[in-house]
Amino acid sequence: MSKNLPMAILGETGIEVTRLGFGAMEIKDLADVSEDRSLTGEQAQIMLNAVLDSGINFIDTSIDYGRSEEIIGKYISHRRSEFYLASKCGCPAYFYS
Repeated sequence: MSKNLPMAILGETGIEVTRLGFGAMEIKDLADVSEDRSLTGEQAQIMLNAVLDSGINFIDTSIDYGRSEEIIGKYISHRRSEFYLASKCGCPAYFYS
């Protein structure tokens, strides 16, 4: 568990984030949705907590990443003070049936 990750200031915000972030596209759906690469809720919880435990404090998501924002909220909202969440907007939303 490394807490000595390189840091950078995010644009002109003054917010200090790890240069290494976590892209949340891989947690777009849980296994109850028919997806070949879906995770179980337990796997998503383990992954997200491991991200924070490693010292990463920057999580990138988007409405285009399915349910990733909901999953992040469900499994690590209790650790909200430990990370910054970047959610892209302005992307066309695609819904899967």
